[in-house]
Amino acid sequence: MLLRGGWEAKIGRPLTLVVVDEAHNLSGDERGLRLELLLATINRECRQSQFLLLTPFISNAGEIAKWLAPDSNADITVKFEWRPNDRAIAVAMPEKTDKPGDFRLKLTTVHTNKDTIKIENEIELSHGRPLGLKWSNVSGNLSNVAAATAVSLNHRGPVIVVAGKVADTWSIAKTLHDDPELASRAAKREELLGTRGFEDIAFVTDFVKREFGEDFALASLLGSRIGVHHSGLSDEAKLLMEWLVEREHIDTLVATTTIAQGVNFPVTGVVLATHQYPYGKTMPPEDFWNLAGRAGRADQAGTGIIALAATDAERSEILQTFVKRNVSILDSVLFDMVRKMTKSGRPIELHTLYHMKEWSTFLQYLAHSYKQIGNHARFASQVEQILRGSLGYQKLRQEDAASANALVEAVNQYANVIQGKPLSLVDSTGFSWESVSRALAETGKSGISASSWSPETLFASGDGVLEDAFGILFKIPEIREELKEATGGKGPDGTFLADVVKDWVGGASLPQLARDYFMADGQSMTEALSTTCRAVYGKLTLAGSWGVSALQSLTAGEELEKMSPEQQKSYRNLPSRIFYGVNSDEAIDLRLLGVPRSAAEPLVAHFKERRIPNDIRSLRGALANMTDQQWATAMGVGAATYKRAWRVLEGLE
Repeated sequence: MLLRGGWEAKIGRPLTLVVVDEAHNLSGDERGLRLELLLATINRECRQSQFLLLTPFISNAGEIAKWLAPDSNADITVKFEWRPNDRAIAVAMPEKTDKPGDFRLKLTTVHTNKDTIKIENEIELSHGRPLGLKWSNVSGNLSNVAAATAVSLNHRGPVIVVAGKVADTWSIAKTLHDDPELASRAAKREELLGTRGFEDIAFVTDFVKREFGEDFALASLLGSRIGVHHSGLSDEAKLLMEWLVEREHIDTLVATTTIAQGVNFPVTGVVLATHQYPYGKTMPPEDFWNLAGRAGRADQAGTGIIALAATDAERSEILQTFVKRNVSILDSVLFDMVRKMTKSGRPIELHTLYHMKEWSTFLQYLAHSYKQIGNHARFASQVEQILRGSLGYQKLRQEDAASANALVEAVNQYANVIQGKPLSLVDSTGFSWESVSRALAETGKSGISASSWSPETLFASGDGVLEDAFGILFKIPEIREELKEATGGKGPDGTFLADVVKDWVGGASLPQLARDYFMADGQSMTEALSTTCRAVYGKLTLAGSWGVSALQSLTAGEELEKMSPEQQKSYRNLPSRIFYGVNSDEAIDLRLLGVPRSAAEPLVAHFKERRIPNDIRSLRGALANMTDQQWATAMGVGAATYKRAWRVLEGLE
């Protein structure tokens, strides 16, 4: 959090402007609550701060402004009606024809962003067997309808296909790849682009093969100008996919819904195979409109098309209703939490709710506020003022005074619970006080202390500290689910997770990790690698580094103060080794400079031989001045690919 005496002390002046991009995330579950409470904290502790919220989706701007600036909130909304291109939203649905096996794919317009766009209610998009698909292949199969729609729109320009699950992205991409006409079209476009496009795709293909193996499906897809983008890829691979799309070397990008957030791709069409997230959760309006905003961007000719796949009239009606929904107001997650508790008939006893993530976030906010005020009596007298800083409490006071009073009473009672506790540990861990207390007890039982976190032994095969640490973390509600997902479905197994982390930090390749830990019977290597990346990049790097950092803060004592500055740096860098997948402080610095994981440790050895000083400025200069021959000396085979990958990831190309 940005706090008085913390951030302001670092920048040497008061915090005066807070810019919040994608501000519609205020309505989004746990993340929305964290954002709401963060803004409330800044508003209380940094009195001169002003707020600039950026979002295309808001119908209650006045309410939000009044929350953040009760006394000076007039004339704050700035609206722009400008759109880079026209845009039309339609439902794509197959229709059986008289010829056996053939079908007609039609678009039914649901919405246009300008009244001046006149489109017939139905447009025939294709007729016959696009992609070689028969009527039996598209009847009841949304993925195939989406693939047929995408290939029918491809002649207009690049298209994004959005699938609900990672497995569906591979299925759709394969269906597209198997079409000989699409491959021929890709080859012709490559000829038009000349050598640059060919070289760019060849470079990314080589990188993918080196990172994932020759048999990884993405390598062959790229040859047909088809890309994928989802949690089943490494961070580097996803960034390279984005780079290829930005350069217009990808005709079709098959992605999951994560592509919606903030990526400005030059595409003319977006095809949704589903309007739901996994497990049947309907996409919120703001997420859909974010996806729709990918189509028809600047420099794209013609109308942007957003097509939602349907297999029958009933689903078409559902989708049309879905599209016509207005964007929801920016509401408070805290408000909804309290209302749910009230409706359940349960009293709000905060110390019993810490196992629920959203309530843990609220408890952390209270603990931080209590610590900042520093006096129990003063906190009790100011509790309503503290709560008034949140949007949720303001709404409760207006709409449900009884629940607002109950919340105030619950907070007062909770203040008695945390009185006299070392609440700085709440801030340093990201856990509620209840979870901090449990973690302290468990680390005491395990005998984990500051000296246990040894850079020389922590990731060694014979050391048991990581096993004990993950065993403790699996008992902590705030982090437990993320760690369970990091096991790839194996459950709360601290030994398994510690073994994965040790191999990951030790430099094991993604195929090695897949074979040793994540491959299930009957799975292809592509499927196993997708599981591995979802576990490692999607959960382990974040949750594992967070958990280890939290336990370090709980066990740091006088031993840490006795360490030299260099030893303290290595101690504090241990979580970063998990995050970046390397096992030295020097390699962490190189990862910070955009060097791919596979190249970091070889470059460390090379720079040591050249006696390059181990600081960010020196390393950045050494990287910038490295010749091709020096890269080859450091990396051997594949040096040119990793050098270029570094340049792309660092934004130099």
